Amino acid sequence: MFLTLAPIVLILESYIWFKVIVDHLADPTLYGLAHILLSLACIIVAVMSAIRIQGDRVWLSLLALFVIVMGPMGAFGALFSFLMNQWYRRGASTFEEWYNSLFPEGEIDAPQALVDQLEAIKKSGAQSGDTADTAQFQDVLSFGEQRQKLAMLALISREFSPIFSPLLNRALADPDNAVRVQAATAVTHVEHRFTLRSQYLQKRIKETPDDAPLLLEAARHFDDYAFTGLLDAVRERQNRELALDLYKRYLALKPDDLSARTAVGRNLLRDGRHQEAADFLRSCFEGGYGAPQLALWFMEALFSLQQFEELESVAREYGDVFRDRERYNLQINEAIALWVDETALEDAA
Repeated sequence: MFLTLAPIVLILESYIWFKVIVDHLADPTLYGLAHILLSLACIIVAVMSAIRIQGDRVWLSLLALFVIVMGPMGAFGALFSFLMNQWYRRGASTFEEWYNSLFPEGEIDAPQALVDQLEAIKKSGAQSGDTADTAQFQDVLSFGEQRQKLAMLALISREFSPIFSPLLNRALADPDNAVRVQAATAVTHVEHRFTLRSQYLQKRIKETPDDAPLLLEAARHFDDYAFTGLLDAVRERQNRELALDLYKRYLALKPDDLSARTAVGRNLLRDGRHQEAADFLRSCFEGGYGAPQLALWFMEALFSLQQFEELESVAREYGDVFRDRERYNLQINEAIALWVDETALEDAA
């Protein structure tokens, strides 16, 4: 319908405007009325096509609008736009095809070194801020080609871990438009997966509220979500509160799980509740649940509260453990050594 109507309208409108502009003897009122009638005809055809839900109803509506405003130039513009659209659609991808190409289900064309590094990071349980573990990914984002960057972002999206949050945030500011779009889509993809998983876990908890493994799984899920670094401050705190509540419910059933106790102390500290974190971790040691990992967070809480005497006592008790450089990184070794050596000097004096 459009391809039939548009050329006819173009010819008639061109004739009307030619007579008005070139033929000075023509009556402009008569030809103005002809333009109005032709515009009304276009509107009627557009409305009828919309009622019948015909495929070219959008183009007919566009033709009517353009003709009313611009006369023959509007008819020409609508016809030209239609022809260009048909030519472009021959090689264009649908939205679904484009979106699926961002995160393909099969193998991703990423360098094998990145795939191997990703597996190593997942096994090590590295956390956000451990930039040394993501050095190769940082290099790709800094110096890689567009194809390499897109493949890397697709890989990160599929195998997301909080350690990659700084990379995604950095990719959102990349000079390349395609990389920014891919990064934004990856963030949405990650958030969508977390949301679906959250809804599923909350539904199961309502059905079996005393299922300890389920409570722990849900707590770790919300803990990880809060720790992604992709949320605003309000949503991050909400997810941390959910994680804390679930960890405490789990500990009521399984009080000897030191990893859950460590997670509670860590989340309290990250939420800025230093006194509450110190009280909780102190109660763990007093209850016989002491462990080196708990001691690290306990010392951080004590340092924030400037309770240095108790901090020195904990450092002296666990100093030998933290000197093991195979288990603890150099920063921890040096920080603990500072307090242990200082107390040793004071004792000698």
